[in-house]
Order: sequence, then structure tokens, then C-alpha cells
Amino acid sequence: MEAENAVLSRLSGNWHRRAAVRRDEPPLDAFYEVGRPDYPVALTPLHRHPGLSGVDPVALDKALYLAGLAFHRHTMVIEQHIVGPTFQRALDDWFRDADGSVFQSTVLQAAVDEQYHTLMHFNAAATMRRNRALHVRDSDIPLPHLIARHRDRREAQPLAWQRDLVSLAFTTAVEISIDAYLVLVGRDPDIQPVTRATAALHWRDEKCHAAVSEELAQYVFLQLDETQRDFFMEQLAYATRCFAEQDFSAWHRIAELAGIRDGRRLIDECAEIPEARHLIRDNSGINRLWAALDRLADGRYGASPGAGAPVGASR
Repeated sequence: MEAENAVLSRLSGNWHRRAAVRRDEPPLDAFYEVGRPDYPVALTPLHRHPGLSGVDPVALDKALYLAGLAFHRHTMVIEQHIVGPTFQRALDDWFRDADGSVFQSTVLQAAVDEQYHTLMHFNAAATMRRNRALHVRDSDIPLPHLIARHRDRREAQPLAWQRDLVSLAFTTAVEISIDAYLVLVGRDPDIQPVTRATAALHWRDEKCHAAVSEELAQYVFLQLDETQRDFFMEQLAYATRCFAEQDFSAWHRIAELAGIRDGRRLIDECAEIPEARHLIRDNSGINRLWAALDRLADGRYGASPGAGAPVGASR
């Protein structure tokens, strides 16, 4: 793993220059522009529905505000409930015999980044609330479906190593795929600058976290036996699909709170539109990792499920 250690050494060495937590915080209220939507309509399932033009503009504006709050909250709880605990597990056990290793240093830095990302998104959501007369509690918006999928998948496993690999798979999928989502938010010129700026700052860190997560997954993969490897690859494929999907349970609630007429029916119809089912379509990061793990397993797994291939061993 010398080449991999070189990658991590470079990331660890320049953390003080690249990490968002090491930068001065911008004045968020100065980034809020009344009249701009809080979330890209193009990222909503309604964007693909022919009935979008018939949605009341006031209700749609509120729905985009709620979607912006959900974006910030979902990012926070995924970091808190999935990514953070997995990084801690890596430090407590997987790197237990690697005192002072570059792996430990880089994962610790990533863990600090994730805590700061939670604060960044919390502050951005608070800025939205201060500047809009639309009072919605966090508890009004359901937790992201990824949290329930992760919990249910973990609880279904009878063995500790299986539960650990479920969490590693979900963390890997999140850390590698989230930058594709953050790019879509952070580069939209029409939405609130505060949301755009938060997504862009987060994205800069996640580009590096994707590399860290790739190396972490390979590091752990090399320690697994064949049965464990098969299990991990199955969970990685499942987690990738979960993360890429639109969260229709959240959108049912958003449509209800926004007062969209026939909102539940519209969201149910969106779920039947293939183009509306996916939030993330860029699977290049997962495809790259899958190919690397497949090489380590002598071609056992074939093409990545992110490219539409079946899941499981190929022989």
C-alpha cells in the first residue's frame, strides 16, 4: 500500500491549507438574497413532473425553502449517525496496530472536517430561518431515508463484523458520492448564495474525503476473507443505490408542509418517472473504487453496480 500511503501523506500534509475548518467563516447573512429560491428546482422530483407548471408559485417557493432546510439537516445527520461513528470505529479497531500511521492522521483530520461540516450546515440553516418568515422545526422534516436504511441493514446482521462492514459500506458510498450532489447544489447560479457557498466549501473537503474513503475501504478489504469481501461488496452496492435515490418520504412531508395541492399524489407520480427517481447520476467515484477492489479480488466482482451491472460475485 505504498502508493496509497503517498496519497494519504499528501492529503494529510496539506490539510491546514485546504480544509474548510481552517478558513475564516464568511458573514452568512450577507450571503442571503431575498427573492432567490433556497434549493435548485432541478434537483427536486417535481422537476420531471409535467404538473410542475401548475403548482402554486407560493407553495413551490415554500417547498424549495423546506428542501433547502432538508438538504442542510440531512447532511448533518448523515455525518453524525453514519460517517462519524465509522471513522471512530476505524481509529479504535481497524488501525489499532498502526500507531502513528498516516491512516490514523488522515482519518482524524477527516473526522474533524465532518464535525465542522455539521456546524457549517447548521449555521446555513439558521441563516435561512433568520431571513425567512417561515417557521419550521427540524422535527417537522423526517430524517433522511438513508438513516433508516443504514439502521435496518445493520440491525438485520447477527454478527459484529457484518454490522461494521454495513457501516463502512454506507460511509464509503456517502463519502465518495456526496461530492457529486454538492457540486449540483454549489454550482447552481440561481439559488441562495448562502446555500451555494456552504455546498461549495463542503465539496472542497469531500473531494479529499473521497480519496481517504477509497484508501480506507481498500485497507480494510485487504484484511477480509472471501466471505467478508463478498458481504462488503453487496452492502456497498446497496448503500450506493440508497444514497443516489430521491428521498420520496421526505418529499411527501415537504409537499404537505408547503401546501402543494394534491402534493402526495404528485410525489407518488414522480416516483413512477424513471428520471425522477435518482438524485445523483454521477457514479464515477464508486465505479473507480469498485474496479480497484475487483482487481484486489482477481476479477471476482465484475463491473460496478453503479454502471448498471448486477451485484454479486461473477464466478
